[in-house]
Amino acid sequence: MSFEGNIEYRCLSDPANLCKVRHWVEGVCAKAGVSGREALELVMAVDEAVCNVMRHGYRGRKDGQIVISLRIIDEDGLAVLEVTIRDQSGVRPEQVRARPYDPTTPGGLGIGIIQHTVDFAEYRRAPDGKGLELTIRKRIRSADPRTFRT
Repeated sequence: MSFEGNIEYRCLSDPANLCKVRHWVEGVCAKAGVSGREALELVMAVDEAVCNVMRHGYRGRKDGQIVISLRIIDEDGLAVLEVTIRDQSGVRPEQVRARPYDPTTPGGLGIGIIQHTVDFAEYRRAPDGKGLELTIRKRIRSADPRTFRT
């Protein structure tokens, strides 16, 4: 499998789209030859991030735009899947923070799950200045970066 540039997926902030997002990431991972655990962790991180956009960024509105792009890069001889999730919610990067873990309080684990399942996560203003952009990177030990064109 080879990828040229970015692969992009667009959806609205309707929670019914979460299963489509997961399926898309699973499909890209499968085509790229990414192993089970690595694929599962990436799917989980993207799912949590998109869920956070829907719940906290768009506050339940179902018509917000979400753009997910994926590319494969070679980082010191390792294949790295880089996923960028952009929205136009108006949330600022400094508003995004993980809360301390408390097993007696439901919810609030999304950012921690993202940080635990990927190698890099960074929130910043979207290039248009209207929303938030999250970039996550996951090193893929089961894939040879020479098999991909970026």
